Amino acid sequence: MQEQWDFYFCRVDDAPASINLNLALAQTAPLEECAVMAWVSLEMRAPREDGFSSAEEYPVLEQLEDALMRGLGVGNATTPDAGPLMFVGRNTSAGRRDFYFYTGSGYAWQNRVAAALKAFPDYRFETGTQDDPEWQTYFEFLYPGEDDLQRMQNRRVCQQLEQHGDPLTQERPLYHWVYFATADARAAYIDQILQNEFEIEQEWEADTDEYRFGLQFCQTSLPHYRTIDSITLPLFFAARDYNGHYDGWETEVIAPDQTH
Repeated sequence: MQEQWDFYFCRVDDAPASINLNLALAQTAPLEECAVMAWVSLEMRAPREDGFSSAEEYPVLEQLEDALMRGLGVGNATTPDAGPLMFVGRNTSAGRRDFYFYTGSGYAWQNRVAAALKAFPDYRFETGTQDDPEWQTYFEFLYPGEDDLQRMQNRRVCQQLEQHGDPLTQERPLYHWVYFATADARAAYIDQILQNEFEIEQEWEADTDEYRFGLQFCQTSLPHYRTIDSITLPLFFAARDYNGHYDGWETEVIAPDQTH
């Protein structure tokens, strides 16, 4: 099973929430052999006031999650009497941590969860299963919208820069790519971004059926977690207004020994 775990913040039932999920499953789901959604809803014992997990309780929650996955057999090809079992994501909100799985059968689910968590008698939890052959819980609840996906991509690029020694303290050209279905849409988009002092790098027409008209442009900015969303999201939404596709950004690595 391919894995690409990432998280994003949102609101669930009007409360702040953090959703962590395996994004890679969107490429293959729904899976016919895993048509049952199973869940475990855990009541945290010492949540923060905003409903998220506290630093005090975090280590225990990590141990509990590890025990749950081992006890249920997550990662095995099949589980006894229930067939395959896939952990797909979790939601932390309102003092609870909810785990979501897809499996071949809900057989003895509550008993299996209770056995997996027997080393944590102080924690209260609820469980359940439901038929979900289209994986609606994954796609309609756990999976992020397009704007949250862009925020997640922004964070990954900043992390990659840091991993190469970049402290993210120096402005430099940020290069952006957008694709459109028509040349007119691209021209209208160019008119809009030029008003915000972006510089056009190149335009081209690709040999594809959709989004044939490409555009690369840049602006000197600071690539940082605190600032990058305010730069890219207006570009993302503007591209969508013109039925285009914002394809992300990149920049050079500037490590400390390059700044002198």
